[in-house]
This record gives sequence, structure tokens and C-alpha cells, in this order.
Amino acid sequence: MKDKIIETIKETAESISDTVDVVKESGADKLKEIMDEVFASAAVINRSGFTTEGVSVNLGLPPEIVGVFRFDRDVPNEEWEKLFAETEDKQSLNALLRALFKAQDITEKLKIGEFMLDKVSVVFTFPPGIGLSFKPKAR
Repeated sequence: MKDKIIETIKETAESISDTVDVVKESGADKLKEIMDEVFASAAVINRSGFTTEGVSVNLGLPPEIVGVFRFDRDVPNEEWEKLFAETEDKQSLNALLRALFKAQDITEKLKIGEFMLDKVSVVFTFPPGIGLSFKPKAR
């Protein structure tokens, strides 16, 4: 009986290990897909009023990609709508643009005294995360 329990535990552990390997592999594939899409789209990101400052990858379960984008200028809503339509078939890029739009939109509504939007960090996870950093307005 004891040997049967130990054997069942070993089989379960091997099964869990195999499942983790598959998740890691599919996670790595998704990371590569997202990074390829974002890196190939610098011109589109620039049209949104932002510049890509950097991208970092946090390996774990699930893995995360964090993009940091510097805010350069306000973009009218009509231009955002064009960008969304142009990138409809590129899920990761479209989600990134929507996050950047939301950051610009929230910042316009907040009006934080003598501060202005500086950088936006977008974490590609489920659900995605958005971080905002502000800097003093130039005088």
C-alpha cells in the first residue's frame, strides 16, 4: 500500500512538471510574439505621441513584459481612432495603444497641479497593468 501511494505521488509530480513545462513553452512563445509585434511597431507608437524607452521581461509564471513609454505630445481622439483601426489585426499592439490612450485620457482629466505626464509603464499580463509617472511642468 505504501509503495502504491509513493508511486502515485511520483506520477502526479511528473504530470505537474510536464504541465509546467508546457505552460513555460507557450508563455515563451507568447512573449516572443508580443515583443516582435511591439518592436516592429515603433513608427505606430510614435504616431500615438509616445516613444518607447525600454522593455523588460520578468520570467515567472506567468511571465511579464513591461514596456516603458515616454509621453511626447497629446494626440487628438481622431488620430487615436485611426491607430486603433489600423492595428485591429495586431492584438498586442492594439492593446498597448489602448493602454497609452487611456493613460493620456486619464492624465487630461486629472490635471495634477504643476505636474505633467512623463512616462507610462504597461505590464502585459492578464489583466494588464498601467503605471503612470509624472514630472514637474517646465517653467
